[in-house]
Amino acid sequence: MKTDAGVQSNNAAPMSERMVPGPTWSSLVAGIAAAALTGLAGWFVAGRFSPNDAWAAWPAAGADLLAALLGLGVMRVWAPRTMARWATAFLGAQAVRFFTAIALAFVLLYSLPASARVVGGLTFAAGYFAVLAAETWTAARHFRLVLEASPSHTVTDSSD
Repeated sequence: MKTDAGVQSNNAAPMSERMVPGPTWSSLVAGIAAAALTGLAGWFVAGRFSPNDAWAAWPAAGADLLAALLGLGVMRVWAPRTMARWATAFLGAQAVRFFTAIALAFVLLYSLPASARVVGGLTFAAGYFAVLAAETWTAARHFRLVLEASPSHTVTDSSD
């Protein structure tokens, strides 16, 4: 709906057509925290079983972080979109992240010494899923709050 100044008003449009900002900072913090905590956990656990190879957890966590940041960059999480476009952008970014992670895992495992490949591979796999879970939770929470705050949001009682 256009106002007198020619600016589109977001509040009068249906939720599917409203421009909604993405969860920029929370996605960044969630991705960085998940990758760092997974690297720390991998380093700690590997240090108990294979102290000489525990360092391999850190390049694996860095590769996870790189894949996560590339996914957020492809999604352009800072750009406002309609809710329907967010779903498409999120799925497209996950596909880019997945194929980037496969390429990074190949490079990581090829580069690591044979004794450190188990630590690097397991930390990378755990970090990939931790970052994916953290960012998905962050996005779901953000968009749930946006939907709840919208004026067209109604709660229906299905108990009858």
